Amino acid sequence: MRTSRRARVVWLLECAALLACGLLLVPVTAAAFESRCSARIEVVFAESVGNPRNPRFTSLTANPAYSLAWVEGKGMRHVYDLTGPGGDAMCRDGVDLLQRDPAVMELRVVETTRL
Repeated sequence: MRTSRRARVVWLLECAALLACGLLLVPVTAAAFESRCSARIEVVFAESVGNPRNPRFTSLTANPAYSLAWVEGKGMRHVYDLTGPGGDAMCRDGVDLLQRDPAVMELRVVETTRL
């Protein structure tokens, strides 16, 4: 009887320790994923971009973590709101991806905000 009681106490202590570790990790992990960045960018396109209001001109939009929303534009110069995961460094990664896109001739970050 003593052995089973001791085993049960050890099992309960292990469960409590695992639960405590999980509860400590959840807020840190959730905070990391809740953090978003936003950048307003001005883009000048190559003439090959048919419809700049449709953000599918770039492979960046294939990544569900990023979104690109058209704000305004005229001719080949257009303004978008770029939102992405994490902090400013992750937004810079998204901007870097856009700058490497062959359809983008110029890209300028107008404003960066943290959501």
